[in-house]
Amino acid sequence: MPTGGSTTLHAPLLLAVALLAPPGAGDQAGASALQAADSTFSESVSVEQVLVPVVVRSGSRFVEGLGRDDFELFVDGHRTTISSFEHSSAAPVHTLVLLDLSGSMGGRPKLAWSREVLGHLLNRAKPGDRYTLATFAASGVVVEPRPVSERTAVEAWAARWRPYGRTGIHDAVARVPDLISADSAWRGAVLLITDGIDNASEIPARDARLIARRAEVPVHVIALIGGRAVADEADWSSDPLRLLSWVTGGRFHSIVYPANVKTASEDFISGLRSQYILGFPTSGIGQARPRDIRVEVRGKKRKVSFRREYIGTLPGRVGAVR
Repeated sequence: MPTGGSTTLHAPLLLAVALLAPPGAGDQAGASALQAADSTFSESVSVEQVLVPVVVRSGSRFVEGLGRDDFELFVDGHRTTISSFEHSSAAPVHTLVLLDLSGSMGGRPKLAWSREVLGHLLNRAKPGDRYTLATFAASGVVVEPRPVSERTAVEAWAARWRPYGRTGIHDAVARVPDLISADSAWRGAVLLITDGIDNASEIPARDARLIARRAEVPVHVIALIGGRAVADEADWSSDPLRLLSWVTGGRFHSIVYPANVKTASEDFISGLRSQYILGFPTSGIGQARPRDIRVEVRGKKRKVSFRREYIGTLPGRVGAVR
């Protein structure tokens, strides 16, 4: 049950918005479909500075040592000037751990695997790393009072887990912007750990994705499949958690066997340490609406993960369409 001293957040009912299209035909086509699907949604609040966390891979290896000039940034197909650039594998990171604590998580080995994931994260921790700790079930999101950095505090939180009730994954995902809003200089990511069975959310998956994207941080998903058949990765539209991770620039991992736990955990923390943060200002000109983001690495054929859009006015400096 919810522990003393924590805060419970209940998700509000929201109006439905257009369903996000899957990137089945490739990243560029998926991003274009995403923008088209959201074209009818308008937002009254426009950001002034957009930050785009980016992870670059060459095969299974994370690429380090790139500079600002190695990247090209496009907004709605127009080349956009990168006004700020940050990359430091030694810099502290802040992770929001959002854990499914519904009744379906109570069977073996789901909680054991979840604790093992935390153990791997803590083993790779560096001075200054912080964790915001939250659990969710049908009754809402239960948040620990403050971010922590001590291993003992994270382990004590994990020791108190008691699964209960039904599962409201999408309602919990919709709380992500609120959960990280207290940290104005967030450098990190969200790690969602769940068995992927939603049976209680009031907010549809597509609406939750729209809300979560406003947080401007990657949402990584560790799905505790536990021997069930894994969905075809090409069919993103049938799996809202895969789509959530892709839209926000995160990664999706299925844990089917014990050996997958370490692989998924190491991939998450290595990617987090390898993030590049690209930034650009908005102009205040034009409608505040969803706008497509695309990032490319010059001269190399590499896999690039990044957030797919922002809600705001036109970017400050743009060039030719590409």
